[in-house]
Amino acid sequence: MSEFNMQMINEKADEIIARAKAAADIAETMTQEQADRITRNIGKVIFDNAEMLAKEAIAETRMGILASKIKLNCCGMVMWDYMKDKKSVGIIDDDKEARVITLAKPMGVIACVTPTTNTATPVHNAMIALKGRNVVVFCAHPRAVNNCKHMVQLMCDEIEKLGWPRDFIQVAEPCCLEMTDAIMKRADAIVATGGKEMVTAAYSSGKPSFGVGQGNVQSIMHPSWTDYSTMAGAIITNRSQDNGVPCIGEQCLFVPAEKRDQILDEFRAKGAYVVDDEANVEKLRETAFINGAINRAIVGQLPYDVCRIAGFEIPKDTKFLVVKMGKNYAKDEPLCREVMCPMTRVFAYDTFEEGVEMARANLRNEGAGHSSTIWSNDTSAIEYYADRLPVCRIMVNMGNGAAGMGKNTGLNPTNSVGCGSWGGNSISENLTYKHLLNQTKISYPIPNPKPLDPKEVWGD
Repeated sequence: MSEFNMQMINEKADEIIARAKAAADIAETMTQEQADRITRNIGKVIFDNAEMLAKEAIAETRMGILASKIKLNCCGMVMWDYMKDKKSVGIIDDDKEARVITLAKPMGVIACVTPTTNTATPVHNAMIALKGRNVVVFCAHPRAVNNCKHMVQLMCDEIEKLGWPRDFIQVAEPCCLEMTDAIMKRADAIVATGGKEMVTAAYSSGKPSFGVGQGNVQSIMHPSWTDYSTMAGAIITNRSQDNGVPCIGEQCLFVPAEKRDQILDEFRAKGAYVVDDEANVEKLRETAFINGAINRAIVGQLPYDVCRIAGFEIPKDTKFLVVKMGKNYAKDEPLCREVMCPMTRVFAYDTFEEGVEMARANLRNEGAGHSSTIWSNDTSAIEYYADRLPVCRIMVNMGNGAAGMGKNTGLNPTNSVGCGSWGGNSISENLTYKHLLNQTKISYPIPNPKPLDPKEVWGD
C-alpha cells in the first residue's frame, strides 16, 4: 500500500478510535441495569432478524447452510440467559474472610476481528463487551463486511433507542488488513476470531488479546459404549452444522477395530455416504490440501460437490461423508488435519490406549488446545483420556458443538473457545464477558493474623 494510502488509513483509524474513546467515557457511567438492558436488546434484535441476516450471510460469503446460520444468529438468547443475572458493574465479589472486595471496571475500546466462517461473531462479541460497559470496533472479513455492517446497524438502532451513542459499536472501514492492524494497535484490548495469521497479529499488537486456536476435534469411542446410533446421530448433526465450517466439528473418530464395520453401517443407516474405496480415499487426500494449505474450493461445500471436485461421484442428496481410514495418522496422514466440510474420518484401534495415543498424536500435529469428545460409560477411561489429551475441553457422550454454545453443559456459552498455551491463546476456557473486565480489589487488614511458625509451615 502506498505511503499516501497508509496516511489515509492512519487518519481514519485515529478518527474511529477517538469516537470510540469518547463513547467509552460515556459507557463507563452506565449502571448494571443500563448495561444489562443494552446487552439484552442488541441480542434480541439479532435474534428477531436471524433469518434475514442468515440469508444475507450466505449470499455474501458463498458458504454455509441457512438453518445453521439462523441457529448461529440466535446465539444471543443462550448468552443472555447465561449473563442476565451476573454482576459486571461495581462490586462483583465480597470475600468476608479475606476482607477483599472486588470491583469490575471496563477495559475500554475492544477491537474485534471477525471471520467469514462465523457471521454471528459480531453479536456475541458486542454482547460480552457491552455487558462490562466496553465499546466495540469491528474489523470484519472482507467477504462478510456487509453482513457485519447490517448487524451493527440493527444493534446501534437499539442502543440509540435507549438514549446512548451509536458509537458504542462501530465497523472500521475501509475493510483491509492495514486498517485492522491500525485499529488493533490503537484499541485497549483485542478479541481475534479468525485464522492463525490474524490471531498472531493480534498477540503481536502490543495490546491485551484474546484469540482462538485452530480446531481439529478428535473423538473416541470406548469399548464400554454400545449405543452406536446415538453417537453416529450426534456426530452427523454436529459435524454437518453450516456444512462443516465450525471449528467444533468432529474431524476424526477412533473406534474398536472389531466394531468399526458395525459403526460404519450405523452411519450409513443415518444417511451418510461411507468412502471405503482406497482409490477414492486417495482422491480426497489429494484434494483436501494444496501446497499444505486447505483447499478453499471445498470449504463449506456439500459432500456431493466435495467428491465431484475430488474426481468421483456420490448421490447428490448426500448430507454427510464418513471416510474409512487406514493405519497412518498424524503427520503421516493429511486427512488427520482439520478439513472444513461435512466429513468425519473413522480409524480403528486394537486397544483403547492405542486409540488415545493416535488422537493425541493428531492433536500434537495440528489443533492442540481446542476440544475433544469421548463416548464411554467408564469414568476411569474418561479421566484417562482427559489426562492424556492436550485440549481445554473434553465433552462426554455428546456432540462437540456443546463445547461452545451447548445449553446442556456448565461451560460458558461462547463463539470463541480459548485454547490455552497449546493453541497460542491467553485463556484456557470459553471467552465471555468476565474476560473483558478490569478488576480493582479493596484489601482491608486482617485483624490479629496468626504468626507463621517455620516448623509448622515447613514440617513434614
